[in-house]
Amino acid sequence: MWIIEKRKHGNEIWVGTNKEAILVGEGYEKKEYKRSMELANVIVKALNKHECDEITKKASAKSKKN
Repeated sequence: MWIIEKRKHGNEIWVGTNKEAILVGEGYEKKEYKRSMELANVIVKALNKHECDEITKKASAKSKKN
């Protein structure tokens, strides 16, 4: 599952899992922070949906074999 992480006292916005992370942006200024969080939310939703869809496809393929 992908989540939003804040690093360096909340000034760096990351999207990550327990295996990998992507730097989305910096939030040293309010405008930067707001935009980075908006992007991070979109990225998290998209990546989680993609992974869920992949799991569903694999489960569906397995059930068709049986």
